[in-house]
Amino acid sequence: MITQKFQHFKTNISGISLPEKFTFPFYYEPHPLSEIAAKELQEYLETQSDFNHNFGLKENQEGYVIGKMFGVLVCQDEN
Repeated sequence: MITQKFQHFKTNISGISLPEKFTFPFYYEPHPLSEIAAKELQEYLETQSDFNHNFGLKENQEGYVIGKMFGVLVCQDEN
């Protein structure tokens, strides 16, 4: 079974330039690509059916309301 290793942007990001360097992780302005990736992750989590977890977003959903931490890592491939 082949699993997808990367999730491609749904948003057209062709006009957004890559950052020149990493920023300090505890006090910075997030790069627009990171903001778009985080928003697309949130949208995916609201509609996904890959797993069943009670995030506390839907009233009367079964199971304990337990948080989960998610993050995004923006990468560029050879293409």
